[in-house]
Amino acid sequence: MEYGAEVKSFRHIKHAAICGALGFAIMDASFAAGGLSYADNQVFPHGYIDFDDAGPLAMPDYPLGIIEGSYAAQASYRSLYNIKELTDNRLGFAFQRKSFIAGGALALFGEPDYFQQVGLAVFSSFRLRRFRVGGSLIYSRLNFNDKYGDLSTATINTACAYTQDRVTAYVVLRSINQPRYHAHGQPVLPEAEMGISYKSPHGLDSQAKALFIRHQKPAAELLQAFRVSEYARLSWCLVLAPVRFGGGLHLEKGHFRFDYTVSHHPVLGLTHTVGMTVAGK
Repeated sequence: MEYGAEVKSFRHIKHAAICGALGFAIMDASFAAGGLSYADNQVFPHGYIDFDDAGPLAMPDYPLGIIEGSYAAQASYRSLYNIKELTDNRLGFAFQRKSFIAGGALALFGEPDYFQQVGLAVFSSFRLRRFRVGGSLIYSRLNFNDKYGDLSTATINTACAYTQDRVTAYVVLRSINQPRYHAHGQPVLPEAEMGISYKSPHGLDSQAKALFIRHQKPAAELLQAFRVSEYARLSWCLVLAPVRFGGGLHLEKGHFRFDYTVSHHPVLGLTHTVGMTVAGK
């Protein structure tokens, strides 16, 4: 289907996207449908993340994330395809004690007048020599209006990783309990993600990962980040099926970090994300 032939104005695109999101939710697709690689419209989106440098907002999907220092607090704002009704605000925190990391996150996606998804998450991980294991629990509630009522569910994710020198290999299993938004609905599709990353001593980090969702085509992602100065890094990402590009600017000074990322969808356009992190030593 050629969207350009069917949708002739930004207004039509906006309403089509909102109706599409509502339709996917009602059909229990849990926002993983529509050909949006790496579930770009999940309440806790994954993709475009190097989990080994992940903050609290990524840890619900990547329970293996590492934080600098004893604690970290993070907030972000994301705009999907420059559509006002398809935005989300997220807040997360994590603390670290020796080899143990734990924390939580809150996400609000959409607009109350149209459609809103609320997510609450808790996560933890533990390092034992070269291994790290972790898990997360995400409660998600879909809010329509009085006519449709609310739908809610809770998903369980688990993960493990092995690090040897500068190379890390990991596996993440999501929605392993295959929850349902209502008793007679279809279960949320389970996901398996596998990846490997390499941290160069010269400041060039590389990662390759593959995502498998039941009954869907596998997706792959290549990501690199490189340091351009003492306080700044640039990153780029290539996603396959459909082919998409993304990039980011990451600034860090003392306890503060600022992140800006942008990703491109061949049909729907650009998605912007702005985030800020405060970490304590």
